[in-house]
Amino acid sequence: MILTQQKKNALIELGDIETMSRADLNWLITIPTDGSLPCDGIAPSLIQWLNMAHPATKLADSGCSLVSIEGFHPKAETINATLQSIGFKGFFSVTQIGETEQPSLLAYIQTPGGICKIE
Repeated sequence: MILTQQKKNALIELGDIETMSRADLNWLITIPTDGSLPCDGIAPSLIQWLNMAHPATKLADSGCSLVSIEGFHPKAETINATLQSIGFKGFFSVTQIGETEQPSLLAYIQTPGGICKIE
């Protein structure tokens, strides 16, 4: 199972694998015991869709697409290494910030009117 191997390869604890469903969707997801998001929401929860097609294939084309996401976290090196260890492929990188700074995400979305930055 893909999710089990990714969880095993992760350099940080991503939580237990839980089975979820809603309507005709079924998936597995990692959820830490305390319900928190890994690394203040900067590291991923892992999801494995159990349906044949990814749910996004059912969405109408809105003319918008994700260009990239940037993360900012005091443990950037560990998070980036974890992404590599689980085989993450995408436009996401994490930059080091100070221990007292607030972790955050920044997304860039291509829209019909140009690139929009969401903080």
